Amino acid sequence: METPTEEYQAAHGGIGVLEYREQIAVNLVEECERMAERHSSSIASVALAWLRAQSTIISSIASARTLEQLKEIAMVIHLSEEELLTLTSL
Repeated sequence: METPTEEYQAAHGGIGVLEYREQIAVNLVEECERMAERHSSSIASVALAWLRAQSTIISSIASARTLEQLKEIAMVIHLSEEELLTLTSL
């Protein structure tokens, strides 16, 4: 990975922030994968289920370019309170 410019580091809190953000994203995707497997669904379905459970979000927009993607996002699953808290805490 390239070393960020000084301007980027100054704007984003230093070099360590990039690695920290990347690790958070990796952790979130891995947890979504585990939940998707438990629910026999897709990561997209898990993400949409989390969005639906958020009281501050009144609607979500999802799009699909293929029939397979449409099937994935059309599957409605419900996450437990524990699962919702796990995703929110990441």
